[in-house]
Amino acid sequence: MTKRFKDIKLRNKIMIIYICIGTIPLLLLGAYTYRQEWKARVDREHADMEVFLSKAVSQFDSKMMTYDKILEYTAGNINRNDSFTSSELSSFCNDDKVIKQLTVYVDGIDKKQGENIAPLSFMKKETGIAPSAVTDDVCRIIDNKSGALCLLKKVPFMKENEREGILCLKLDYKEIFSSFKGMSQYSYGI
Repeated sequence: MTKRFKDIKLRNKIMIIYICIGTIPLLLLGAYTYRQEWKARVDREHADMEVFLSKAVSQFDSKMMTYDKILEYTAGNINRNDSFTSSELSSFCNDDKVIKQLTVYVDGIDKKQGENIAPLSFMKKETGIAPSAVTDDVCRIIDNKSGALCLLKKVPFMKENEREGILCLKLDYKEIFSSFKGMSQYSYGI
């Protein structure tokens, strides 16, 4: 190989050496620049994804606090003399597209009274949740069958009157988690 290089004219030797000396640093510099640019792009995407996710979580938390407050307000303001009506409960829902259903499960009754009042024995069948699982605080349970997020809370005044009552607020699962929907539109994914 060295013999062959010795046989080449000086002009061609200088040109080969110049190409090798100029091309190798240029390729290294190009590779380094490409790597830095790629890293900056990935870092920017991570930052954008983090901002998007934090906004989506913030929106979700805000929605959940709103519906928790609606549930607590409703549980605290059901007519204190135990004679609440289905229409009274329906008025709490207004025309909110996220709220699917608001139901009070009460012991001491045998059949449903309208759409919003049902016997406590129906709760397990309708929501898949045993009444014993519900606490005085707001419980959140996802019902896969109906595609709903159930918020449950014991009704305080019934407990005082030695009756058990549980308020169930069913929310549309897709609507409540809609703030995360945009992640797939922007190729962020979860």
